[in-house]
Amino acid sequence: MKVVVAGQGYVGLPLAVRAAEAGHRVVGYDVDPDRVQRLAAAESYVKDVASSRLRAVLDSGAYCPTADAAALAGFDIAVITVPTSLRDGIPECSPTSGRRPGRRSSPPRGWGL
Repeated sequence: MKVVVAGQGYVGLPLAVRAAEAGHRVVGYDVDPDRVQRLAAAESYVKDVASSRLRAVLDSGAYCPTADAAALAGFDIAVITVPTSLRDGIPECSPTSGRRPGRRSSPPRGWGL
């Protein structure tokens, strides 16, 4: 299954890596080319993702970071993660609270998340 995770921050990157570890082909999209370059070099900037895990999914070919929107074509599932500001180190989610959830609020069966 081809999975696109748009946004490779503290929410999107762990999701993308776990999906790749579960056996999916994952495109990790981000608009920041510097961030994508760091990911391609297996340099994790997210506490929840060790660089060794990132290196493993890159080496297996299961995860591909990109800033090229053309690489997103033909996905089976797309997840869009949005930036949230932090207040005292805690995500500030009030701008998104009260919003109606998307069609699926939990991962599909078999994702192992």
